[in-house]
Amino acid sequence: MKPKLIILDGARGAGKSTVSAILKEKMENTVFIGLDMIRNLITKSKATDDFNAISFDAIFSITDSFLSNNVNIVIDSGITKERDKKLKDIALKNNANIFMFYLSAPKEVLWERIQKRGEERKRMPDRERFDYTHSMQQAKDFSDFIEIDTTKLNPEDITELILSKIS
Repeated sequence: MKPKLIILDGARGAGKSTVSAILKEKMENTVFIGLDMIRNLITKSKATDDFNAISFDAIFSITDSFLSNNVNIVIDSGITKERDKKLKDIALKNNANIFMFYLSAPKEVLWERIQKRGEERKRMPDRERFDYTHSMQQAKDFSDFIEIDTTKLNPEDITELILSKIS
């Protein structure tokens, strides 16, 4: 069976990390990697273009290595067109199926989720930073992605929907 590359994209608070972790548990022979996860391996890293570029280089290498060994990958991250193309090329090189999902919800729903997460982690989010990253996210072209509105779905339902589309 061909390995699967599953990309989950969407704004902060859409459920990418939670759904990615559940997918990893429900699928056999699967690895979950995310931009934040890789970037946080670097001491004192921040969400800057430079640290993101270094982290994506690592994600590309990891993805190539796992797919070449027939291991499925779930990537939780915002993907630019260039990075999207690079991941598609890696999938093609490794004869992998690629599935791209855009998890969406209205801006205020996302902000409420982020605030709740901030309270749980005792680290309150920055509204200005959220507004900036949300506007960047909204400017992206998701025409190649399957959109899932997460507003009224719980993470388990989203996971089941994705699993039904990749089977």
